[in-house]
Amino acid sequence: MKENLTLFVGKTSEGESTVMPQSRGWIRDQASELGCAPDDHGVVLFLNAPAIGVVSAARNNFILNYITNILTEWPTNSVCFIVHPNRASQQEGRRGVFGICRICD
Repeated sequence: MKENLTLFVGKTSEGESTVMPQSRGWIRDQASELGCAPDDHGVVLFLNAPAIGVVSAARNNFILNYITNILTEWPTNSVCFIVHPNRASQQEGRRGVFGICRICD
């Protein structure tokens, strides 16, 4: 399991000081093993928000900081896909989905 899956564990309140540096270092190490030039690789992040559960303010803050740091470190060859939870019964969620569709067009 250790060969196929890398886990970074930490408390939500200490995520920026424990999880973020470990995972960013791991990404840098993996990228350096694959090639010497920054353009030799791509960084793809997937955020499955329904799997997170209730997104508290602390989790939301960590998620935004983490995504921003990763996309800033590799600005030309990184992308993040965010899967939002299904909130079809909420009116705000419906308006948000229409807003995302307009941005994609």
